Amino acid sequence: MRRSAALFALLAVAAGVHAQPQQPVPQPQPPAAAPQERPVRVLYVFSDGQMPVTLDAYKKLLAEHPELRNRVDLKFLTESVFDDVDPKSATSADVVVLDVMNQQMVDRFDAANNTDLIKDVDAHGKVIGVGEGLLPQEEYERKGVVWDQQARDLFASSGLANQLGLLKYALGAAGVKGLAVPEAEPALELGYYYPTEGISGEPDGGRLFADWASFDAWRRAHGKAKPGAPRVAIGFYKSSYYTSDTATLDALIAEVERQGAEAIPVFGYPGGVTFEQLLLDERGKPRADVGLAFLFRFTGPEAAESIAKLDIPVINLVSLYGRSEQDWRESTTGLSMFEGTFQVAVPELGGLVAPTVVGSHEKTLDLETGIAVVSNRPIASRVTAAVQRGLRYAALASKPNAAKHLALMYYNYPPGKANIGASYLNVAESLANILNRLRADGYDVGRAEAFTGDAVLADITAKAHNVGSYAP
Repeated sequence: MRRSAALFALLAVAAGVHAQPQQPVPQPQPPAAAPQERPVRVLYVFSDGQMPVTLDAYKKLLAEHPELRNRVDLKFLTESVFDDVDPKSATSADVVVLDVMNQQMVDRFDAANNTDLIKDVDAHGKVIGVGEGLLPQEEYERKGVVWDQQARDLFASSGLANQLGLLKYALGAAGVKGLAVPEAEPALELGYYYPTEGISGEPDGGRLFADWASFDAWRRAHGKAKPGAPRVAIGFYKSSYYTSDTATLDALIAEVERQGAEAIPVFGYPGGVTFEQLLLDERGKPRADVGLAFLFRFTGPEAAESIAKLDIPVINLVSLYGRSEQDWRESTTGLSMFEGTFQVAVPELGGLVAPTVVGSHEKTLDLETGIAVVSNRPIASRVTAAVQRGLRYAALASKPNAAKHLALMYYNYPPGKANIGASYLNVAESLANILNRLRADGYDVGRAEAFTGDAVLADITAKAHNVGSYAP
């Protein structure tokens, strides 16, 4: 009995032990996460055309310094993205690169958002002034804008290397260490160009040549010269290359190649000087059979003299100003009145013909960085049409004059039997002069003898005037 009681007591004690709640076993804790470092905020205030090269510079910076990925927040304020910019984000930038040419846009931004962008940023960061504007340097310095010649030279010379240098300068001003800022590389003002995509051993973004000899040697070495093929010159402003905005230009060059011709891309300013210096050889012979040109937007009648020396037709290429292809196609007027002046009328004064729209401005999202940019993009069908038109002009130039078909148009408005006139000018005498010149140049005008104003007037009043059934 005593033994049973002892055993019962022992079991009770054991049960009591097992009934106690278990204590949790301490687990090792992970180290506390370091606070996230806020990215350096960089805002560029400039024109749409600077966006592509600045984005390229940013991507090149990340390739050189992968440790900066996610540590730099790059944003743009331009006309095309004006309404997309958050004013709080803009005024909280650590550094602003301000092209002072766009001061009016800054004024509009401040008025629309009740801000003072320069003052707000200067209170905690830096504003770097580049470019040229209407206000004097002293006015910007009074506002606290940094006016540094190295930064200004980098911006003015443009190009990928210089824009990368400017971005490094801006980040250095915001406190980022270890970025070597180079001196500006001067831009080439006049020369030849060729895209290099897909060509082994060549730099990205195309190659420039300062003279014909080096350009010709390179194109022959890379299979771009085609003896006996039509030669198509393509004129453009250097800014297209130096702002990495060559998509439409490169599409034209590729289309010329696809249609079996030679492409001779040239750049410079003014257009007449560029064509004359780069497209005439040492014997005074043209290096091209036809020209396609984005040039001659800011020219005068003197450019026609240069084109006359070349004696080749030059087609006026139009890239839409600040508008997308959809905007243009849906427009009831085509080009705006503003574009009609500098895109059509002014080039015509220089001797250009057949204005042809080939490019538009489109907003695209860069998937690598998530940054939206506005750049020039080709309209494929129009690029094909422009090159076809150019090659037809080249073929026409090589055809004997006697085999060409011409149509002469003259005024007969308002319709009526006695309304052949043009602001009181002598239409018949003018037509006679034109016909006699054509006959002297070998055109088949249907008669051997010279034309007179009276004879022409008799012909057109008898059988070549616009007489409606209601005419008196």
